[in-house]
Amino acid sequence: MNAKDKMSLLLSTGPLLSHNVGDEEENTKDAIVDEILIKKGISFFHKNFFSMFVCMLIGLLSLMYIESIAAVLYLTKKSGSPALAFKRYLATLKHTLNWYKGPTSLEESLKTVRAKHKNAANLASGTDHSMTQYDMVLTQWAFIGPALLFPSKLGILKSSERDFDGLVYIMYWVGKHLGIKEDLNLFTDGLEPAIEYSELILKEVIKRQFGSDQSSETCKDMAKHLLDGVNILNPFIDQIAFHHYSNLILNDQELNEKTAMHPFSQFMYKSQILVLGSLIHIPVLGWIIRFLANNLMKLNIYLATDWCDYIVDNLNSSKADTGLGQLQAFLAIPVFTVISGSTVAYQEARKNKILPIFIVILLILKITVS
Repeated sequence: MNAKDKMSLLLSTGPLLSHNVGDEEENTKDAIVDEILIKKGISFFHKNFFSMFVCMLIGLLSLMYIESIAAVLYLTKKSGSPALAFKRYLATLKHTLNWYKGPTSLEESLKTVRAKHKNAANLASGTDHSMTQYDMVLTQWAFIGPALLFPSKLGILKSSERDFDGLVYIMYWVGKHLGIKEDLNLFTDGLEPAIEYSELILKEVIKRQFGSDQSSETCKDMAKHLLDGVNILNPFIDQIAFHHYSNLILNDQELNEKTAMHPFSQFMYKSQILVLGSLIHIPVLGWIIRFLANNLMKLNIYLATDWCDYIVDNLNSSKADTGLGQLQAFLAIPVFTVISGSTVAYQEARKNKILPIFIVILLILKITVS
């Protein structure tokens, strides 16, 4: 079945089929996994970690403008505020990281995801919007569709189109484990058909819905909560700037000269275009930028996980506003890093029975700083 036929099937029957109807097909446990492609996908993902983070955020933001998906998210009551959206997006990132560790980690993660999908589907049962195959395929698209279609704009390093083979293969298995039918799965037939199918989804669905004036209040609210939540995770992701940047990538719409933006938002919007579209592709400089961006993003996720409860409690506290505004988030990063790093060092010192030495080093540092 070619991409056009699959797209036609997705639009006609996808909304009528349950989200996990693919479970009725061949059991995934009996299928043979291509370990070489899995390793290739893992390597590619981590080599382009930051760019894939941007790709996923653009994709997930576009999903907030799909009425059926936004409605189900609203029903779960786990994305209805910046704090809740922060926790949900952080959990999504952690699951995604597990998909790119190996087959065993992927399967364990997807067991949890399946349970969450089942719960969401039960909540949506009997309402105007249920979880369907249509929603599942669009969600597949959100995770790597933008990367397949706009690699250079997202700063992705690749030597040829074949570099995407492993990425596509892993996402095929993600879809298969979550119950997407073979004839609807975005990645069933490999790389070239996946790119063509992704282009059709962009044209037929995403472009028509993203940022549309006809979007419901639920869609707009879910989009805002997502970006507010991601801003909590990473203060460099400015909500207004990223929304305009996503519109530039997906709809190829330049920023209107009359569009009013805060200077910081304007700066971040232009920086995203410059860094991901140009600077990261320059030899040597690009390697340095990619290395720093990849590792800072990993540190970002680690710190957010380590301090998740504190961050949420602080957001929900009436004393959360210190008057520092955005500066507060930036100042917190080095503080969190030092404390988390010290905790890890302390645990390692205890494990290796070098605690006295560790304490002496801390005392020396304290005296030096004083």
